[in-house]
Amino acid sequence: MKSPINTRMFLEKAEKIAGVGHWHYNIETQDLFWSEQVYNIHGLNPKKYKPTVDEAVSFYHPDDREYVRSMVETCIETSKPYEFNLRLIRRDGELRYVRSLGETEKDDHGKVIAIFGVFQDVTESKLREIEIVEKEKFLETMMNTLPDAVFVKDEKFRIVRANDVFLNMYPQDKRDKVIGYTTLEDYDAKSVEKFLEFDKLAFKEGFSETEETLCFPDGITRTLLTKKARFQNVQGHQFILGVATDVTILKDAEKSVLQANKELSQSNADLEDFAYITSHDLKEPLRGIYNYSQFVLEDCADKLNEEDVDKLNTIVRLSKRMESLMDALLEYSRVGRTELAMQDTDINEVIREIIDDLSFQVKQKNVKMTVQKDLPNVICDRVRVGEVFRNLITNAIKYNDQDVKTIEIGCDRAHPKHLDKCVFFVKDNGIGIEPQHVDKIFKIFKRLHGRNDYDGGTGSGLTIIKKIIKRHDGEMWVESKHGKGSTFYFTLEC
Repeated sequence: MKSPINTRMFLEKAEKIAGVGHWHYNIETQDLFWSEQVYNIHGLNPKKYKPTVDEAVSFYHPDDREYVRSMVETCIETSKPYEFNLRLIRRDGELRYVRSLGETEKDDHGKVIAIFGVFQDVTESKLREIEIVEKEKFLETMMNTLPDAVFVKDEKFRIVRANDVFLNMYPQDKRDKVIGYTTLEDYDAKSVEKFLEFDKLAFKEGFSETEETLCFPDGITRTLLTKKARFQNVQGHQFILGVATDVTILKDAEKSVLQANKELSQSNADLEDFAYITSHDLKEPLRGIYNYSQFVLEDCADKLNEEDVDKLNTIVRLSKRMESLMDALLEYSRVGRTELAMQDTDINEVIREIIDDLSFQVKQKNVKMTVQKDLPNVICDRVRVGEVFRNLITNAIKYNDQDVKTIEIGCDRAHPKHLDKCVFFVKDNGIGIEPQHVDKIFKIFKRLHGRNDYDGGTGSGLTIIKKIIKRHDGEMWVESKHGKGSTFYFTLEC
């Protein structure tokens, strides 16, 4: 015959499995009983420790002890059961969270003679709860730190969560009607239709994005870039998270920039028209001054003294100089006025033609030319880009005092700042440019040398070719060391 079940042993095993202990306090004898599981929760050995009520209370966190005493005393006085979740500090110093439930035991006359209850370690669930609360606080802080309006909608398009930026778009007296509501009644039918269109798209496709200009309930019209993404909670319910960036100021700035660019373009066009008309129309009277001065020199030279002849020669020289400047100004204005003849251009062929044209000068000046093989084809105005290379090559020859003048022409197809374009370069070992003058060389009529140095010139060549490159949506710049040569770079679409 089988032995009967040991009730005490069964209870202890059940408590151990459930992580729940029980206790009993006799008010008359002041004896306090703990089950084995209660000892385990406190980290104590039942064979070496006998608890008292005061000691039992002392295990609680100092901030919680008075509350525990108050709960026990109230229970004895009123016979009302109690329950609390509080912090417990074990003998080894470890902090745990415990749940305690207690109620009174009465004799046959209704007198309270004892208190008994259960004791459970709820540390893991409490820590999870604390973690959830902390995550919630972090999320709340993060949402309210963002400069954008953030909101969450459920499948019925109700706003179930929103940050302060979003709520502040509503007047104070309407903010209690935002969370839990669609708020669609605050907008006109057209705006509602647009809202729902992109809400539905986000629920269906998982994402939507739109830019919309709306008049909000606070009376302010805003332009928002709104992105919405679908997500699902652990219960399987779907929501959309929306982030709306206020781009009103940006859009206003864009309009201002567009207007400014339009006005600047018009101003530049007017300036180019003025330059064209001025340089074109003034050439005729200037040519007349030059010709009549020549006539006087030829016909009346024997009647003029030496000083008068010098003055007339000065007029002739200045007239020619002025004509050169006007030609340069006319050419500069033409670059902006004429349409580019874009075509697929073999740069290798362009370079060969220029070198052939300059062959006499190259030989005479003792120039060593190096051209990179297989330069890329580009879509450009062949004639204009040819002018760019020709100008840079002739400058590299002109501004060079070396016995052997070296010029290298090539293309960098992997320039770190221009990976999407071809970066062409013309490199020389000439006189170079001082750092303080680098920005000046591309300004029209700005010369770094006297007119009698390096075969003169108007100082407009680099200005014109930089404008040509700019019209090709490219950039031009120079890297140079005084006395060590220069490298001119420009970009073109490959």
